[in-house]
Amino acid sequence: MSQLSTKSFVILTSLFVVAVGTVLFGMKNGWFDSADTVVSENIAADSRTNANGQPTVASLAEALNVGEEDLTVIGGIKREKRDVGFNSVGNKKTRPDYSKMQFRSPGESPRLKGNENPQVSGLLAELKQENKPLAAVTSYVKPEPFDREEYDKNPRDYLDKVRPGRIFDTAKPGPGVTPLVRASQNMFTVLQGEKVVLKVNAEPGSPVTFYTGQVGEFDNRLSTYTTQANEEGIASTTYHATSGTRGLIEIAAASPVHTGQLQFFVRVSLPN
Repeated sequence: MSQLSTKSFVILTSLFVVAVGTVLFGMKNGWFDSADTVVSENIAADSRTNANGQPTVASLAEALNVGEEDLTVIGGIKREKRDVGFNSVGNKKTRPDYSKMQFRSPGESPRLKGNENPQVSGLLAELKQENKPLAAVTSYVKPEPFDREEYDKNPRDYLDKVRPGRIFDTAKPGPGVTPLVRASQNMFTVLQGEKVVLKVNAEPGSPVTFYTGQVGEFDNRLSTYTTQANEEGIASTTYHATSGTRGLIEIAAASPVHTGQLQFFVRVSLPN
């Protein structure tokens, strides 16, 4: 290190030591007020006295026109909770009273009879089993593998079994494997109580499953329905916006002999 560099280093070090010493000495002797003290005193000076200098309020809570439960301490400073978080309570005198608000109920989903149709009765029988198959009640459990030979022998065994997870059981891409194609519009706007028809193009005779994780029902009165494409290659079902349905309903369709999953959207509003 050169002589000039050494002198510069010594000078800078000395200045740093002096500055730190000054700050520490000032803090010890009260030269510097903390931020919360300054803010509190400023609020007191501005809001606790009137034009004649006479006190008007007795606390910070009164100065802010809120209750103590509406305040929180951030960095040593009292702040209104509504200024610092989404879960704030705000000013009791101005925030809405949600308990007095009235919201229109969309109603309740209609009840089913155990013998409505083969899908409902078959599902009820499975649910009564001691070791009921979880694949019958949730799309998060993988259903039994699709066996094309067994299906061709007796399609009803497959069609009458309720398996929501079939919407994820699609064919792998490969030679001769085609994607499932939508044959109707995919966006609908209806009133509760109305219905829409959903259609897809599939191989004639092949199974197609429709499913929604929300409210409403298909032709079998359930929220999932496996149907069979007709001779023209059209698989369709009717979605009913039953009582209890409101908002944007998402519906998926898939087939084990085709690739891809199709989406339909039905926006349901309550009648006036």
